[in-house]
Parts: sequence; C-alpha cells; structure tokens
Amino acid sequence: MKRTIYSLFLLLALSSCDKNALDPYDGVDYSYGKDLEHEMIVLGGQLNNPYTTENMTKALETAYPQTKGREILDPTNYYVRFLPEDDEQYRRLEAFGFEILDHPVDYEILVEGDYYQDPTVGENKYTWQYCVVPCDFEFPSDIEYQILDDCYIASEDPATKSDGYDWDYIEALSYQLTGNGDMLATDASVLTKASSSKICPAGRITIVDPDANGGKPIGVAGVKVSCNSFVRFSSCFTDRDGYYEMPRSFSGKVRYRLIFQNEKDFAIGVNLILVPASVSTLGKNEADGVNLTVTEDSETKLFRRCVVNNAAYDYYSRCTDEDMGIVPPPSDLRIWIFHSLNRSSSAMLHHGAFIDNSIFSKYLGDYTKLIKFFLPDITLGLNSCGSYMEIYSEVCHELSHASHFRQVGT
Repeated sequence: MKRTIYSLFLLLALSSCDKNALDPYDGVDYSYGKDLEHEMIVLGGQLNNPYTTENMTKALETAYPQTKGREILDPTNYYVRFLPEDDEQYRRLEAFGFEILDHPVDYEILVEGDYYQDPTVGENKYTWQYCVVPCDFEFPSDIEYQILDDCYIASEDPATKSDGYDWDYIEALSYQLTGNGDMLATDASVLTKASSSKICPAGRITIVDPDANGGKPIGVAGVKVSCNSFVRFSSCFTDRDGYYEMPRSFSGKVRYRLIFQNEKDFAIGVNLILVPASVSTLGKNEADGVNLTVTEDSETKLFRRCVVNNAAYDYYSRCTDEDMGIVPPPSDLRIWIFHSLNRSSSAMLHHGAFIDNSIFSKYLGDYTKLIKFFLPDITLGLNSCGSYMEIYSEVCHELSHASHFRQVGT
C-alpha cells in the first residue's frame, strides 16, 4: 500500500515543469553547504549593530555634513526579544507575522547551527525569541519582553523616498563606521555613493532522488527561505521548482536559513527544540543569494526535512477533485521527525484528538512528555527509512490518515 502511494505521488516529481530542463544539463555543484554544522549555534562576541538610531545618525552626518545637528532620526523599529512561557504564547507571537529567531542577530557566530538555547533558560522551555517590530507595535502585557535597540531602517521610513539622500550609501557607511565593513560587497576602504548598491537575494533549493527526474535536481517546493543582516530581514517561499527571490535587497553578506514552514500550511518541527518549524542553516554568503542541492550524502536532518517537505507538498497539491479526489489534511498541520525512532503515528493532537499517554508512549517513548509543550499531529519515526522513496512513502501513508481524520473528526 505504501509503495503504491509513493508511486502515485512520484509521478508529480517525474512530470514536473523543471526550469532546469530548458538548458542542457551540465551537472550540479553539490559542494555548497557540506561543511555547515546543524547542531546548536555557538555565539562569539557582540557586534555593533549598524542599524541603531545612533549609528545611522552618525552615518548620515558623515555622508552629509550639512545635516549635523539638524536632522533627527526617529526610530522606525525596535529590536526586541520575547520569552514565551508556553506554546500558546509562542503561537501568538508567530501570529504577528514577524521574522522570529531563537538567537541574537548582533553577535558573531563562531559555529553555524540550526538552533540556539540560551544557557540562562532551562531545558525543555522556550528560549528567548528575537525579532524586529515597528515602533507602533503594542506589546502583549502577559509575555515577557525586552527592547534591546532603537533602530532606523530607511526602507521603513516613507520620508526617505523624497528626502534626496542616498540611503544605500548611508547604510553601507554605517557598516563601515561600526566595524562591520568586511560584510559589504564593496571594499569598505573605497566606499563611495556610486559604488554602494543593494541586491535582492535569489537562488534555488533542490534535492536529488536517483530514481526521479533522471537523477537531476528536483525543487524543494514551497519551503520558506529567510535571510537577515543584523536587524534587516527578508523572507519568501520557494516555488514548485525550488526557485526563490527575496522582496528586499541587501548591500552585504547575509545569513540564510531554510524554515520548514510550508506555503501549503504545514510545518515540520524539530526534536527537543520547542518550535513549530525546524530550521536548517545555509550559512552566511553574498547578497546575491545561495543555491543548495541536497543529496543522500548531505547532513541527515537536512535531507530528511527536505524529503518530508516535498512529500507533504505533493500530497496537498494532489488532494483536489480534479486530481485524486482525496480530502486534504487539516490546515496548520504539525509534523514531528524523530530520527532515532522506528514507528510513526497520526495522533492529530494539535487538532483536538485525544490519545492516552500510555498508548502514545509506544510510539514516542521518553519523548511523550514533550506533547504538553507542543502538540504534534503526525510523528515520523525515520530511523529505518534511509532513502528518498522510503521517507516519501512513510509521509504519504501518515498524511492519508490525516485526510481520514478530517472526514471523520475526533
């Protein structure tokens, strides 16, 4: 049964419209990302944030000396951190629509990773969540927060469209003045108004299955790509073929990450880190974007997340009356991956199903205690699933139970 389901959905990958097919296939560079760590981030020293109101004011006065003492930059945003107590508070923060990170953006990163747990916060609790909010944001009274910096982001200020200043140059100059000139695409020592410019990051995220598409890359579809340079953020979703283009531009090196929150409204969570969508770092790179091709030789968590993402994306895409006539699973579906377990389940806890802990523990063992923090809908035990086909089949099988649940309820 599982192999039949896999075969049906594999047809989508085999017949997909691949932009790469328009060009002669000359091979793929699989080297990018091979040296990235996917465990916990290791922070170094704190950096001087070039976007603080104070630093941007100094850069403005340096670029345009006639403004000294005359132009007052009011903050457009606050760089803040929140400490949610539980899943309900975290979901409320998510609902505001801000880009949220579990680590500070103004620290050097000594070792890249997929997550960070503040050592001052206990295990199995939410860690500090960092984000940038507009100055008129109304902070929730029941969630602990701290304002870390008043920031000026020129693109957030409507007045910059007609004030006559070159804000790309001012921003780049602020990087130089704050000791972050090495992050710029332009040599900071020869920085001029003419040389400063910004680029919208763009690229492609793909995965290779030897049994599909002639072994050529298939897009990692509908996954969220996020990037930032200090407090300047941008994000977008990949298209069906894995292509992405950020709506915002950057003047220097940017940190990229895959967030496994899909445009089809499901999220893939990560073991023991209590966030609804797992993150795989893509590291720091130039502002023009990164291209990544994932293979079975890639880091295990990254490979499995990408396969689960594609299997679920394909399943949702084909649950239409015009195609397979299957009722799609509920929206806001939570999928957990357990790399060391062998059994999977469609518990549908986030959507109101109730399963006795003694029964659920047969599938999750010691992990059962985590369900009170983050209720999963589907748990995937992938210890014995190594190939793209095996993982894909397992996902489709459990999603079929989720479709059934949507029809019959709890």
